[in-house]
Amino acid sequence: MNAMHWQLHPGTRADLAPLHALANIPQVYRFLADDIPPSRDLIKAWIEVGVSDAAGGALGLWLLRQDARDIGGCVRLTTFTDEPRAAELTYLLHPRCWGQGLATRMSWTVVQRALATGQIDAVVAGADVPNVASRAVMTRLGMTFLRDVVYAAWPGVESVFRRGDALPAPVPELLPIAP
Repeated sequence: MNAMHWQLHPGTRADLAPLHALANIPQVYRFLADDIPPSRDLIKAWIEVGVSDAAGGALGLWLLRQDARDIGGCVRLTTFTDEPRAAELTYLLHPRCWGQGLATRMSWTVVQRALATGQIDAVVAGADVPNVASRAVMTRLGMTFLRDVVYAAWPGVESVFRRGDALPAPVPELLPIAP
């Protein structure tokens, strides 16, 4: 898969079936949903919130695509209730796309887009401690440790990137966002 041709597309209600299929790949839901396949209703709720949030500018849900059919990943920013003017970052990537820097690029793209709106001042992401790959993405995004957390299946950590924090080195390449 050539990373040069990937784009982020705003999620729509029509994306329910392919996004549900992606989220139900065992390697994807292992850490995403505490090793339990996410229900269709949960993914539908993600999309509904993403569509609603997108109207406000900073938040939303985007799908990583090479063409109209192929979903390589998903990234979403939602309200983070523990901190004012903050968003929570969630990302998932199809295993065939692992190791290409796409989780970092798609996450960096939406984080920078959201911060540029001026509507949020911080982005928080969490990962299970055993999810080394996800914690590495957070590090490549320039996020710093916020706190230890306890999830249903494993202990975890949350990290934060705040407006004004030093940019990561190297700065991740942005992905194009389709209209």
